[in-house]
Amino acid sequence: MFENLGEKIANLGNTVAAGASNVIDNTKRGVNTFSENMALKKKIDAAKDSIKLAYSAIGEKYYNENKEAVPAGYEEFFEQIAAANKNIAEAEEEIRQLNEAKTCPKCGAKVKKGFAFCTNCGFKVEEEKKPESGMTECPNCHKMLPDTSAFCNYCGTKLEKPVEKAAEEVVEEKICSNCGHKLDPDAAFCNMCGTPVK
Repeated sequence: MFENLGEKIANLGNTVAAGASNVIDNTKRGVNTFSENMALKKKIDAAKDSIKLAYSAIGEKYYNENKEAVPAGYEEFFEQIAAANKNIAEAEEEIRQLNEAKTCPKCGAKVKKGFAFCTNCGFKVEEEKKPESGMTECPNCHKMLPDTSAFCNYCGTKLEKPVEKAAEEVVEEKICSNCGHKLDPDAAFCNMCGTPVK
């Protein structure tokens, strides 16, 4: 019974090794087949996408060439495209208006240009006041000043960018004792150097 045991174990080992080798070979073939299938499916999908793009381009070209005189049998499609284009134009106009919209100071919602009340909370929204030509608003006290001002005549705040004003528009009566700049009649500070007016 034990006399051929070594030989039997060796034969069994060879059989197991051969079976394992077959399993590995079959697995490799299966993996390769799977990989090849996936590569071919990707190739097919890419070709289908290319066809869809070509169909879309043909359809767009056909629509653009025939939208004035719609061919029989295509009316429904042309109507769908016209309706979609109208919806796009309306949405783009709403976006443009929202970008020009004011913000409600109470709730923060967008209020369309020209609306006097917030459609979200009903708060009365003040219309933005545009400064007169040649005037600028002080960011601190909100008084209107000539564009040439470097400082606010009322609160003394330094303004960021004075703008040159045409000589004929400037009508000043007072002169700053420090820098000699002409001042507005009701100025409390020089708008060029910030010196208080005496």
